[in-house]
Amino acid sequence: MIKAASSGKLVGIFEFESTKFNLILFAILFTILAIPIFIVKIPAMGDYLNHLARMHVIASIDSDPLLARYYEIKWNLIPNTGMDLVVPFLSRFFDIYLAGKIFVLITLVLITSG
Repeated sequence: MIKAASSGKLVGIFEFESTKFNLILFAILFTILAIPIFIVKIPAMGDYLNHLARMHVIASIDSDPLLARYYEIKWNLIPNTGMDLVVPFLSRFFDIYLAGKIFVLITLVLITSG
């Protein structure tokens, strides 16, 4: 091990291995956490299905005249619009169910990684 001159902290192989170990442990635990989300079609989270329906309306309103007839999108600057911005974009590449699950996993990564 080498002692850093300015900080007095020990740096070297143990610090690297500790970081590597933490990343591997995080990846393993996150994979375990993600399994229940992917083994069901709709995760059992309170009002998740209502949010997913709203995401479908936002993503499809321009191409579906029936939705456009009954719904109107009015954007406001509020703090909880993350799902409204991310999931409709993801639904261009995935179906709405998978886009919602990806958003949930992104949220969990951001929360648990600090």
